[in-house]
Amino acid sequence: MPMTVLAEEESNFLVPNATFLVELFAFLIILFVLARYVIPPINKALTERQQRIAQQFAEGEEAQKRAEAAEEEYKSALTGARQDAARMREEAREQGAKIIAEMRSEALAESQRILTAAKAQLEAERAQVGR
Repeated sequence: MPMTVLAEEESNFLVPNATFLVELFAFLIILFVLARYVIPPINKALTERQQRIAQQFAEGEEAQKRAEAAEEEYKSALTGARQDAARMREEAREQGAKIIAEMRSEALAESQRILTAAKAQLEAERAQVGR
């Protein structure tokens, strides 16, 4: 038994042995392979994705601005159309009033002409009867 105790006493975990060096070397090789061949394509894909997302946000903002501009244009056109319609209604009212006034004056003139003709005919008939 003293032999096994001696073997345990000679082993120091702070001093690296060959297994540790081989594992460290394998780890460094794997780390190099990952850094050289795996991580750059992943970073490239992530960068491209970020750029596409940023572009989509920019396009979305531009589309929103165009939609807001179109809405303002629509509201402006609608206001203009309402003003035009109100102006046309007012013009139609004025023309209607003008036509009514003209027809009224023509009707008055016609009624005066008819009355004058009737009076003249009545006078002519009275003159004939009185003779």
